Amino acid sequence: MTRFARAGIARVLMMKLDGRAIAFQYYLVFERRMFFSRLAFDPDFARWSPGLLTTLAAIEAAAAEGVERVEFLGGGERYKQDLADSNEPLYECIGFASSWRGRAEAMVAARMLDARLRFKRSDLARRIDNRTIALRRGRRTTPD
Repeated sequence: MTRFARAGIARVLMMKLDGRAIAFQYYLVFERRMFFSRLAFDPDFARWSPGLLTTLAAIEAAAAEGVERVEFLGGGERYKQDLADSNEPLYECIGFASSWRGRAEAMVAARMLDARLRFKRSDLARRIDNRTIALRRGRRTTPD
């Protein structure tokens, strides 16, 4: 984490109430992207959603710096799902296998990844994803 700070890409946004820290968001900004790393808040203030408010303030601060994309870095937390407009991995890696079984599993994993990526680029997948997001957010969808 110190290297990130020295490189000028680490950010910390802290929410305070009467001088007391009640929430913080630690994130990285690199190549016009924001990468969430850590979020914490005082549970005594949970009913006022300081974590969400700090997240929104961090996104606003990053946008003011020219950030064009926000990466939540996985996790199925509800706030990430609610704020996201899509759900796609940054990178997927298949390691080098030394056994015949490992090589076979790596080959299957690579083919599955390739098939999934081809499907995600399809119009059908885009329509399904858009409808799913709209339904999750409680909006009605219109037929294509």
